Amino acid sequence: MNKNILLERKKENKKYQQTALLSIKYFNELQRFSFPAKLIIFSISFLNMFFIIIVLLSLFLESSAVDIISVFKSINILSAFKVTISSLGISALITVFLGVPFSYFISRQDRYINKILNIIIIFFGIFYLL
Repeated sequence: MNKNILLERKKENKKYQQTALLSIKYFNELQRFSFPAKLIIFSISFLNMFFIIIVLLSLFLESSAVDIISVFKSINILSAFKVTISSLGISALITVFLGVPFSYFISRQDRYINKILNIIIIFFGIFYLL
């Protein structure tokens, strides 16, 4: 009985390998970037961090600590924080409750449309990284 289960799993794995967009070797191998690619990635990361730090420093350099505390005590700022945090929580819940079942459904079906959806998801993931 165990041999039958192992044979079925091997058939499923082989079937998945034939329909998968990327092979299993792609996920098992360590991805190595060339020096120019590393340089581009690090320079973009450094620029992002630099601009974020400049924006934060400009908030504190232009005003005093008393002004900053009075701004955070304002009711308008507190309501903006409430709206931001609540919308963030709601969007995270929607993503979890809709995204996880959707991804599970896509991974379990063996259809042509799943390959197209996988390509679209990978494209937007790469587009987001740029």
